[in-house]
Amino acid sequence: MAERERPMDWEDWKWLHRWPRLTIIEWWLEWLVYWCRGLAIFEVLEFAGRASVLVALIVWISEAGDREKQKHYRAWELINSARGSTGDGGRRDALQDLNEDKVDLSGAPLDKAYLDGVQLQNARLLITGLNQAALNRANLSGAYLGWADLSRAALFAANLSGASLVRANLSGAYLVRANLSGAYLTEANLIKAGLSEADLSGADLSGANLEAANLSGASLERVKFCRTTMPDGTLNNRDCPPEPAPPEPSETPPAPN
Repeated sequence: MAERERPMDWEDWKWLHRWPRLTIIEWWLEWLVYWCRGLAIFEVLEFAGRASVLVALIVWISEAGDREKQKHYRAWELINSARGSTGDGGRRDALQDLNEDKVDLSGAPLDKAYLDGVQLQNARLLITGLNQAALNRANLSGAYLGWADLSRAALFAANLSGASLVRANLSGAYLVRANLSGAYLTEANLIKAGLSEADLSGADLSGANLEAANLSGASLERVKFCRTTMPDGTLNNRDCPPEPAPPEPSETPPAPN
């Protein structure tokens, strides 16, 4: 313990203060603190106060995992309680918080949810219900949306670059000006999807169904077409790997039985 400086005597004190009678209480208090400082009990109390702060810090750190679990539980409770609602209901923030903590969001009930502008980069949303959801200008780049139901969802100018939409249902979805560059749309259902002015450069559309889809003004550079049903119903196999050549017949006739 650092030794406290001894207070002034009264004679010295009153010469330094213009109104000594008004400050005599302060002088008495300084001496009281000085005298108490030398008592062991007060040193113990001071140590106990510092120790209690340390204990509180240790407890707070040890309970960090439980606090995170409680936060996640409340977020899921909010998402599930808003099932089928057409409003936000706090789901946008809840989903973003869970995704920031790298929580798997697969199967979340988000049909008809209002999630315009939601930031869910690299989110796991496998088999998630997003039917008729509002996702305009949402950031879903790199997200895993395999087998998700995005039918009739509003995805105007949404960022789905590099997203995995394998076997996803996007029938009737509004994807005008959406960024689908490098997206995996293998065997996806895009029947009657609005893809005008969308960026599909480098996307994989192998096995996808684009029947009656609107591709006017869409960027299709480096798109992979293989077993792809085009808007007019024709099959596009442009980028399918060549079929293996049939084995050549043997020049030596088989020996008679």
